[in-house]
This record gives sequence, structure tokens and C-alpha cells, in this order.
Amino acid sequence: MSVFHSNENIDRDYRRCLKIARGHYENFPVASLLVPARLRHHVAAVYAFARAADDVADEGKRAPEERLRELRAIRSDLDRAMAGEPAPRMAAVVDTAHTFGIPTSLFHDLLDAFSQDVHVKRYETFSDLLEYCRKSANPVGRILLLIFGVDNEDARKASDDLCTGLQLANFLQDISVDAEKGRVYLPDEDLRKFHCALDGSRVTGDPADVRRLLQFEIDRTKEFFQRATPLFSALPFRLRLEIRATWHGGMRILKASEELRERLLAERPRLGWKDGAAVFSRALLPVNTRDGESAKRITRTSRTNFYYSFRFLSSQKRDAIHTVYAFCRRTDDIVDEGDDPSVKHARLKRWLEELTRATRGDSEFALLNRLMVIARRFRIPVEHFFELIRGMEMDLRNSRYDTFDELKEYCYKVASTVGLMCSEIFGYRKESARQYAIDLGIALQLTNIVRDVKHDAEQGRIYIPREDFAAFGYSEEELLRCEYNESFRRLMQFECNRARDYYLRARRSLALEDRASFLAARIMDRIYFHILERIEKKNYDVFTEKITISTPKKIWLALSEWFSPAPRVEVADA
Repeated sequence: MSVFHSNENIDRDYRRCLKIARGHYENFPVASLLVPARLRHHVAAVYAFARAADDVADEGKRAPEERLRELRAIRSDLDRAMAGEPAPRMAAVVDTAHTFGIPTSLFHDLLDAFSQDVHVKRYETFSDLLEYCRKSANPVGRILLLIFGVDNEDARKASDDLCTGLQLANFLQDISVDAEKGRVYLPDEDLRKFHCALDGSRVTGDPADVRRLLQFEIDRTKEFFQRATPLFSALPFRLRLEIRATWHGGMRILKASEELRERLLAERPRLGWKDGAAVFSRALLPVNTRDGESAKRITRTSRTNFYYSFRFLSSQKRDAIHTVYAFCRRTDDIVDEGDDPSVKHARLKRWLEELTRATRGDSEFALLNRLMVIARRFRIPVEHFFELIRGMEMDLRNSRYDTFDELKEYCYKVASTVGLMCSEIFGYRKESARQYAIDLGIALQLTNIVRDVKHDAEQGRIYIPREDFAAFGYSEEELLRCEYNESFRRLMQFECNRARDYYLRARRSLALEDRASFLAARIMDRIYFHILERIEKKNYDVFTEKITISTPKKIWLALSEWFSPAPRVEVADA
């Protein structure tokens, strides 16, 4: 070993690296107290190496060729030190690389990315940008995994997603800073897609288009964070805390960027000490690892009437239903969240593409991959899932329906398909159970439409067919003004009677042999039918207040259906 690589020199260099790691502002913790003391100096060594090279690439006052020459010198020093020769300020990082068997290629990738920063100022496609992230960010995550003794492909893939997400979040945070350096990390294809342009390195365009562009970039970045969550369960406890804190720090930057809207082009969001405290406190709590959300939690916290019916299922069927419901909830949220229709269309299109990929088991969303496992286990036709998405597309295309036949098609796609999915999980002996699911789905959806007519109108949607408005002499304009009169009362009575008819059709279709296995569906029937009865008792006045049922009442209705005297014939789990 050379004099340069003596223990004294190595220790001195580690101290220098720790000082750099603690003194530089970042959105995420670096070699913090969450990292075990025995590893903290190794993490600091990697950070100091990357930080030094990045600072060379970012020194805008120096000529590009001079910066590239210095980066080549750093690479040469690294290679010589790896081979055991003296090289200034490489003792710590090389000792770390040798200690944990870190490939030199990972450090080379970082240096290649920093060199690229010197001469590449724009990226044509998102794929080009991802290739840059592969070299500029992902190696850091892979190095950390090796330092902590984690060496498996699933962890590496999730780590890559997190590091790419952090890099993309940093690009969004530094749009204004990078513009001063002449760099633009928003792909040209995205600028064109949202009708924006560049004036030098400044993004220009209609404020609404700029907002849509930035929201698109933020949403896409969030997906990388969500795909990274399986990493947490693969990590040892202390590293898990560090990475959770990193994850929350990145997500907090995205939230701050989102709040700035188009001002993000000129203003850099920063995290304060309160944000730091929140990040570390949240790191102590688990981040859900199934696509960022627990299917069971989605069902429970959505405060849905369905939750009380699921409680009576066996554990295997209940888990399957939670997954199906989580898929339905996420699909519905795509349509309901936000104001920009083009963004919603883009999200739904992406969701449809990912569902197609999930049929092959390679979706980027763990929830969709899990859904396909459930579909195969219970022999659920995948067409039902695609039909549901097509129904949600109708919500984006249509805000009015001319006839009941058109509305019925919508109800089938967004509600009956869910019933058909659940039917395969419940299990049945008579084919008539499928018709039961179809009719009950329409009945439940019609009940929702009547109950939520005021809220939907406020959101610009009117589901009651125009032919019905005409038949009872009530206008859409009156509905938008929430005018309660005799014409409205008769119109609502007609709609409630139609829903009641579908409840009766459904009940006639359910064979005695299938009553027990469809207990959950019968509880849904009981709860929603009670909502319909309450609307009728209020003389169809759905303007004054939203008709709801208390939790104790829902529990009582569920127990009443459970203890109904009908014979119970069990159907075995799939």
C-alpha cells in the first residue's frame, strides 16, 4: 500500500468527506444519524466524490473544455487510486469501493453524466432524459445498496426508480437555476405536446399550457416515487429510515413545486426546517408498498358503503375484493381529480396502457400486477377491467345523456362490470348470478345518480337523460339553479322507481343456492336500497342536504342481512 493509502491519509480524507456531506444543502438526508456510525463515513465518501465532480460540471464561469479536462483528470485519479497508486482526495472513496466491492463502472457513469452536463443543454425525448438519469442518479442508489449489503435485482430496480424520481424532482425544483446556466431538462417533445416553446433557455407559452406542462412533469415524476416503494421492505432497518426520509423529501419538493404552478419557472422551491422535521418524523412511519397505497386502506378510508359488506367475506376473498376495489377507486380518481381534461385523458390513457402491460405481468404499477394475479386466481375475465376504464372515458367525453339506453350503457361499464368482477370472487352455481350482478350494478349506480344530482351538476355533469327532463317539464337550467318544484319531484320519483325496478329484477335473478355466497352483494343492495327509501321519504328533496346513512345504521343493515332466515349454502373458495 502506498503512503497515500495509509490509514492516516484514509482517515483524514473520510473526515473531509463527512464535513462536505454535513455542510452542503440537499433536499434529502446525506450520511445522517439514521445511517449506522460504522457506515456513515462510507456514505459521505461517495457523496463527496459525486458532489466534487458535479460542482466542476456546474462551474459556469469556466470554459467548457477546461471543465471537461478537469473531469477527465478526476476520472484518471480515480482509476489510478483504484489500481493502488497515489491520487489526491481519492483515498476515502477508493477505500469504500474496495471494502464493499463497488464496480468502478458506477463511478464512471457518474463522471460521464457530469461531462454530459457540460456540453448537452437540451433533451429531445423523455427517453433521452431517462438515459441521462441512468448515469447521473441511479449509480448512487446502487452504490448505497452495496454499502448496506443489499444485492438483488428487485431492490436495484426499485432503487433506480427512486433515484430517477429524485433527479426529475431536482430538475423541476431547479428550472429557474438551470435556465441561468442555459440548461433545459424539460424534453422538447413535452414542450411541443403542450404548445410551449423556448426563448433561449426560458420556457414560454400560454399560462394555462405552461401549468399543464408542469403538472404533467410532476405527475410523471410522482409515478417513479410510487414505483420505488417496494424498496423499503428490502432494506435493513436503519437504511430503510434513511431512504424513507429521502422519499418524503423528494415528494415534499414535488408538492412545493406543484403549489408554485407556473411561478416555478422563475422561483425555486426550498424546504425549510419545518419541512425537514416533517420528513424525519414521517420516515418513522411506513410508506405503503403496494403501488404507494394499501388496497385495504383505500377501501376503508374511502368511507364507502361497500366496506361494510366486505367484512363478511373469507380472508382470501376479502383480500381479492380489496384489490379490485382499489383498482376501481384509482380509476375513478383519475377522472375526478384535477380540472384539466387533457391531463385526465393522458392519465387514463396511461392507466389503460399499464393495465395492458399488467396482463403480461410487467406493469410499472404493483396494484395492476396484483390485480391480474387475482383475475387469474378467480378466473375473472380481464375484459371487465378494460370495460370499466372505457366507462370512465365516457365520463370525460360526455357530460349529458340523451336517452336512458345511453345512460344504461354507462351504468353497465362503471358499475355492472364491478359486480361481474366480484361475482367471480364470491363464487356462484347458477348463471343467473351474472344477471343479478348486472342489474344490481345498474340499480346502485342509478341510486348514486339520484342522490348526487346536485353535486354532479355543480361539477358540470348531468346524468339524468334529456328525454326524462322533457317528459316531466323540468329543465337543466332549473337543476343548475337547484329549483325544487313539482316537476322536479315527479322527475325524481320516476328515476327512483326506475332504480327500484332494477333492485327487484336483481333480486329475482339471484338463485337460492347463491344467496349465501352473495351475502356481500346483498348487503350492498340493502344499504343502497335504504338510501333510495330515505330519498323517497324526503319527498325527493336532494338539494337541501346529501342523503347519508350513519355508520351504526350501516352495521345494523349488514347484520340484519347476515341473520336473514334464508338457507345458507357455502361455495368453496377458488
